[in-house]
Amino acid sequence: MISDPLQLSFDVGGEAPDTATLKISGSFELDRELAKGETVGLRVVDADGAVIAQGDGYVTQVAFKDRRDPKHGTVVETQRAHTVKLGA
Repeated sequence: MISDPLQLSFDVGGEAPDTATLKISGSFELDRELAKGETVGLRVVDADGAVIAQGDGYVTQVAFKDRRDPKHGTVVETQRAHTVKLGA
């Protein structure tokens, strides 16, 4: 006999949330390079173009990443990769 599956709750305890946050990952191409310490602004819009979040951040790291041809092992592209930390 198979028992009924356990019904889980969305209640994790504590107080009800009163703020919402967004964690962003991934990358996109830039129109220019950035320097370490440079301040940048980020604006997030929804599908209708309404701003749902905005804030400042700064460049914490600049790294160079090679993309290699898997067959020959030669470098076919070098990417200047910037890391930005949101908040001051």
